[in-house]
Amino acid sequence: MADPIKTAEPVVDPKVADPIVDPKVAPAEDVSLMDTAAKETKTAEDTENKRILEAKDEDLNEADKLKKAELVKAGKEAEAKNIVPEKYEFKAPEGFTLDLEKVDKVFIPIAKELKLTQEGAQKLVDMYAGIVKSSIETQAEGYKTFVEGLKAETIKELGAEYKKELAFAAKSRDRFASPELIEKLNQSGLSNDKDMVKLFIAIGKAVSEDKVVDGKSALDGKKSAEEILFPSAVKK
Repeated sequence: MADPIKTAEPVVDPKVADPIVDPKVAPAEDVSLMDTAAKETKTAEDTENKRILEAKDEDLNEADKLKKAELVKAGKEAEAKNIVPEKYEFKAPEGFTLDLEKVDKVFIPIAKELKLTQEGAQKLVDMYAGIVKSSIETQAEGYKTFVEGLKAETIKELGAEYKKELAFAAKSRDRFASPELIEKLNQSGLSNDKDMVKLFIAIGKAVSEDKVVDGKSALDGKKSAEEILFPSAVKK
């Protein structure tokens, strides 16, 4: 039985190509009037410069002679820029100091092998410095986040009286830790670690609560941290 509803097939004119299906009839890229004029001007200038450079001086007028001298000079300067120098001289990017030993042993041989010009080699140095700077900034931001996390965790651990507790920690740190140790703790961020802080709090409280004997406190007696925290374990 025939289908009572039959969709009519679209009529396609074979003479009309579809620009989407057939890229050969796709519209050409539009070129602006100014782009066309600029290209034509450049072509005309190149043609004129070639004529002047190839002509003999006696066949040129004074204006063309001056133009030829300028073209020759510009050509020599461009050629000089493309020469691989015998010795590279680098300018350290702002905020950086070049490691001359590494530059001589690592970078310069590579620059020579790649036949980099002075300008090209300097650009490579600048690019590398930018990468290093970005890496340092990322690490610094990561360290800042790490330290802030330690601080928040320590304050939470110590509770509402955290300032008072930290005072005990600071007192014992300044009493028993050397300046070198304090610097290491600060640089590593461990001075904000809750376990490190709690250790100094214990020492600080032990120092402040030590009984005065014969008018002298633990500080006067120069007791060590081990003597204060673990008196039974210290040999007499």
